[in-house]
Amino acid sequence: MTNKLYLKSFGSSSELGFLNGERNFYGVDRERNEEFAKKYYRESAQKGHAGSQYMYGYILTRGIAGNVNVKRGVRYIRKAARQNYVPAVMETAKNYYYGFGVKRSGRKAMSFWKKGADLGSGEANYYLGLCYYKGEFVKKNKLAAEKYFSIAKENGINLSY
Repeated sequence: MTNKLYLKSFGSSSELGFLNGERNFYGVDRERNEEFAKKYYRESAQKGHAGSQYMYGYILTRGIAGNVNVKRGVRYIRKAARQNYVPAVMETAKNYYYGFGVKRSGRKAMSFWKKGADLGSGEANYYLGLCYYKGEFVKKNKLAAEKYFSIAKENGINLSY
């Protein structure tokens, strides 16, 4: 199959780059190759592909296939979050919650969890429920906590609070 036909069946070169990154990162149809995955994700991320931005950022923050670069990795993950890529939204919320690569901010973590909840993430609803249950970053509100926990449960999240 020629590259043009392959591109046509998957849309754009950034999508093809993402798929090649996935195949190399997870070892689909070949041996796992993190170096190649990083290269494909980087090229596709620079073209604005949200999934690639998230994965390239993930690789950078964990030092997979090279040195750790938390600040740059977090920057790429935030780019994907701005495109409403749910895994990146959730990772960004956690980064703000723990202060990983950014200044710790409960307000910003809550903002990203709310964004995740609006995008349908059960996990985001769970974290919002915890915040309201514990009174963390917001005033304690058992009713709001139960609302978010209920939505999380409907989305398959196993509640243990």
